[in-house]
Amino acid sequence: MSDAKLYGEALLEIATEENISEIILKDMQDANELFSSYPDYVRLLNSPKITQAEKNKIIDEDLGGRFNVYLINFIKLLGEKHKLKAFGECFKEYERLYNERNKVKVVEVVTARELSSELKEKLKTRMEQKSGGSVILNCTVSEDCIGGIIIKSDDTSIDASIRSELKKLHALVAE
Repeated sequence: MSDAKLYGEALLEIATEENISEIILKDMQDANELFSSYPDYVRLLNSPKITQAEKNKIIDEDLGGRFNVYLINFIKLLGEKHKLKAFGECFKEYERLYNERNKVKVVEVVTARELSSELKEKLKTRMEQKSGGSVILNCTVSEDCIGGIIIKSDDTSIDASIRSELKKLHALVAE
């Protein structure tokens, strides 16, 4: 098991025991966006040239009021182990396990045009009924789709796009 998976799983265990797993998930999303936007900050906190006391002070000053204390301590631990670069992977593992435990399905939806709010809600409701849990829709627009819809979740892929149908037609004609 990778370090990121181990750390992500351990954080979820603690967060679950403290009944703050959803709060930590949201804070991790925000921290992940922050660290992705400022890679020099991560490099600074990973540096072996800076003492752990200095790193902790920087983390407390910069992040202390923004995130839950458990996440702050987690970030300090990753900094101490020079593993803060793996925060994104820790977050992905935490999120994956959180979703698995809470029966949350993340579904990627690709269309040629933006879906209306009403259509997104209908699609989400229908998928929640089928899955028996809650669904998070990640909708994107792609010109490659041409028309129709592509739906992907971890265990299912439905390609009802015009592009897919054209490929099938082309394969039939080419035979």
